[in-house]
Amino acid sequence: MQPHSKTSDFTIAPVEGRVHIVVDDAQIIDSRRALRLERPGAPARIYVPMEDIRSDLLLATDERRQTELGEVHLYTVRTATATVENAAEYVSEPAPGVETLRDHVHFLDDKARCEISPV
Repeated sequence: MQPHSKTSDFTIAPVEGRVHIVVDDAQIIDSRRALRLERPGAPARIYVPMEDIRSDLLLATDERRQTELGEVHLYTVRTATATVENAAEYVSEPAPGVETLRDHVHFLDDKARCEISPV
């Protein structure tokens, strides 16, 4: 597991347990290497390593955003039953203090469901 990282605004730590990402009632990811980002006044976010995601599930879009975490690229998720536009953010160029999120993906809460179960 990656070490804890903390800046004045963010705390990043390994998730204890297995992270399951569900889109359109289908589990698309099962990861034991996810990270939790916490910051004051905001809900926690779960980030999954890109290498834990099947490449056929994510379609890169041309959209990029500059966020407080650095530059993120948006991805569309395609499952056997659904295509969900701009459902995931890939951290390509992290800001200082959140480098551990490089090459990790966050699935947007309104487009995917994250469940955590014991290992």
